[in-house]
Amino acid sequence: MKYPKTRYTGEHPWTNKDWLYNEYITKDRASIEIANEYGCSQATIQSYLLKFGIKKVISRHLISHDKPYQKFEYLYKRHIVDHISMAQIARENSVSQDTIRYNLNRLCIESWTVNERKTLTKTDIERIIELYVSGLSCKRIGELFGVRHKRISTLLRKHGIRVRSISEMNLMINKSYISNVSLFNDYDFMHDLYWNKNLTMYEIAEYFGNIHYSVIRRQLIYLGINLKSNPRNMVKNDSLNILKRSLRSYLNDNQLRRVLSRDNYKCQKCGRSFPEVYLNMHHFIPFSKIVSDVIRSHKELDINITEDRLKMFYYIINDPNFQDDNNVITYCIECHKDAHRSII
Repeated sequence: MKYPKTRYTGEHPWTNKDWLYNEYITKDRASIEIANEYGCSQATIQSYLLKFGIKKVISRHLISHDKPYQKFEYLYKRHIVDHISMAQIARENSVSQDTIRYNLNRLCIESWTVNERKTLTKTDIERIIELYVSGLSCKRIGELFGVRHKRISTLLRKHGIRVRSISEMNLMINKSYISNVSLFNDYDFMHDLYWNKNLTMYEIAEYFGNIHYSVIRRQLIYLGINLKSNPRNMVKNDSLNILKRSLRSYLNDNQLRRVLSRDNYKCQKCGRSFPEVYLNMHHFIPFSKIVSDVIRSHKELDINITEDRLKMFYYIINDPNFQDDNNVITYCIECHKDAHRSII
C-alpha cells in the first residue's frame, strides 16, 4: 500500500525505541512504508533503526528451499565445480544476480566474478591454441576456461595466431552444417537451383540445412555464378521475415526458458548440457509450417501492411500449436541441425 506523503506535524514517534520496534518488527513493516506514512525520509527511519540496534533476523526455517538456487548442492556445483558465473546462474533461474550472491553468502560459498584474474597454466594455453585452430570461437573457449573472450583473443595474438573475424567465424560454422557438400560445390546444380528453378538465396539456404543465406551468396560468387540484380532475391519476402523474427523473439521471451527448465538444460538426444553446448528448441511440427498455415487461413490480411501484419502476429501467437510445449524439445546445435537434415 502506498501512503500519501504528507508532513507529520506532531511529535516524531520514530524517536521512541519501543514504538519503532513495534512498527518494524512486530507489525513486520518496511522502513519505506513507515517513512511514507509519517512524512519523513526512509534514511531517517533507517538511521534510528541503526541507532537503537533494531534489525530483522530471518530464521533459517522461514527460508523456502523449494528453488534450486537456494540449495547448497546446486549452487556449489554450478558456481564452484562447473565455474558458472553468478550472472549466468541468475539468468537460468530468472532471478537477479543479487539473489544468487545473497544465497551464496548465506550458504557460506565463496563467490567469484568474471573479472577476477584466473591463472592459465602452460598446458591451458597449449589447449586453448589447439581448440582455436580446430574451429572453436574465443567466446566458447572463454566459457570453457572461465575467462573473458577478450583475454583469449589477446593470448592468441601474443602467440602469433591471427584471430578470425566474426564473418569468418560465421562462415566456418555455417559450412560445417551443410547437409550435402558435393552438391554445394557443384556448379551445374547450384546454377540450376538459382537461375533455372528461380530459387532465392534464402530458399537455397533452407535446402542445404537452414544455413545463413550469406553463405549461399559467397558460394555463388566463388563458383562464378552471376548474381541477380534484384536485391530482394536474397530474402523471399521482407514482410514475412519481419513477422517471423518477431515471432521467434516472442518464443525466446515466453517459451524458451520454460522448455529448457523442463528438460533440465540438457540436449534430449545426446545428453550434453549447457555450457558444454549451446541449446535450442526444436519443433516437431515445423515453426514455418505453423506460421504458413495460419497465414493461409487468414487470406484477408496482407502482411505487407503494418496493421495487418500486427493482426497476423496475434492470430499466430494465439494458435494452439504455436506455444504448445509438447511440440518442442531441447536439442544442442548439432542435434538440431541433424534433425533438420533428416527432414530434407
